[in-house]
Amino acid sequence: MNGKPDAGTTCATVAKVEVSKSGQLKILQVDVAFDSGRVMNRDAVAAQLEGGTLFGLNMTLNEELHIKNGRVVEGNYDEYPMIRMADLPRALHVHFGGLSGNPRFEEIGEVPVGPIGPAIGNAIFQATGKRIRTTPLRKHDLSWT
Repeated sequence: MNGKPDAGTTCATVAKVEVSKSGQLKILQVDVAFDSGRVMNRDAVAAQLEGGTLFGLNMTLNEELHIKNGRVVEGNYDEYPMIRMADLPRALHVHFGGLSGNPRFEEIGEVPVGPIGPAIGNAIFQATGKRIRTTPLRKHDLSWT
């Protein structure tokens, strides 16, 4: 319909990072743009996009489970690395300018989980020249070479 999708939500994420010479990663800024057609409650949509982005950020930076004898090794959150307030982006912007106005209302919360990892990987490449293709990022040497 005039180049506008009739279903689903499109989401794009751009990240700006800083990587110290020793490899310390700081997420400076994240920008999220999306098209879900229309929105009914801007604040609720922004909260869902922010939460989904931070969930995806934790996956990108930390998440990894270990299986031994068919069971998960990590028994509780104290054994499982989680994102902390200090790890959050200094700025997280949700952009509503990409809404097409299509008469659909589509999912919001899950959509930003996927793009944050590749956005951070691309930002790391821009900062260091290193291509990171696996997660969690905490397992990679990001120091300058």
